[in-house]
Amino acid sequence: MNLLRLFLLAGIMLTAVIPAGAAGSLKLEDAYSLALKKNERINISEEDVVYAQENIRLARSVVLPNFFATLTQSRNRESGSGGFVTFKNNREFRLELVQALYGGGKEWAVMRAAKIEVEIAGLQVESVKQALLFETAVEYFSALRSQKKLVIARNALNLARNQLGLARARAAAGAGLRTEEIRAEVDVARAERDMIRTQTDLSVARARLGYATGSKVDADVVDADDPGLATPPARTDIESLVGLAVRSRPDARISALELKIAEEGVQVARADFLPSAKLTGDYSRTEHVSSFRDPNNWQVQAKVEYDLFDGFGRNAGYDQAKSRLRRAALG
Repeated sequence: MNLLRLFLLAGIMLTAVIPAGAAGSLKLEDAYSLALKKNERINISEEDVVYAQENIRLARSVVLPNFFATLTQSRNRESGSGGFVTFKNNREFRLELVQALYGGGKEWAVMRAAKIEVEIAGLQVESVKQALLFETAVEYFSALRSQKKLVIARNALNLARNQLGLARARAAAGAGLRTEEIRAEVDVARAERDMIRTQTDLSVARARLGYATGSKVDADVVDADDPGLATPPARTDIESLVGLAVRSRPDARISALELKIAEEGVQVARADFLPSAKLTGDYSRTEHVSSFRDPNNWQVQAKVEYDLFDGFGRNAGYDQAKSRLRRAALG
């Protein structure tokens, strides 16, 4: 009887914490809306899109001209020393323009890769949302199952209590045995135990659903509307169905795009073996100059550069790019 009292006390406490018929209800669509509205993972993935978009600007800056302005203030210990005409105080202003002409195609490969990264970031947002909705649906139906089990457990408890009352009445009237009453008491204790377990399962299921949606769930969840049979596709051959599945999955499209990025990485590594060319022009004005010099000066230069030896760094970078390409192809 002490065990019976313990079960009754625990049942009363849990019933006070988790009301069986809380006001209001939560539909599956409402759970989806809450999950998409309040989720840190979606916010992080959307920030990744912004970050990837800025990479396009960084890649574009390489092909755009660079413009520099320099102001130099100099002070010498003395003027006119060493056979050169110098001035104790002088000031020079310089403008310089640098335009890259050719980099082996590296800059364009980097820009193409940056655009692909933006597309991948967008697909990752879609993938995060799909995973979140699936998680929400799993927890939603888990809570719904716990509610159904609670109804069954409550009905079983009511039936066991009715059977106990009937056994006691039969025993009091001399028409039943004491063992029947004891057996009915055991059935009531078991039913109350199952009731407590079911209420605990419902509490856990609601907590998990609240974690998935980002909101506390106190209301009962309701059965989702039956979507009915989906319209079958026009073509039912296995090749078209596999293609449809691949196109519908963000992770499959991400793998294809990552392969393209790896291919662009090989182009970038190959460009390191090619010469580069750039055009520079600068204008300067010096405040104090000698009588046989013009204070204004300008020049234009075309430069072609080629790395003759860099410690085999380019070879290692190219081999790494090829390895990333093979790994992306396997993925």
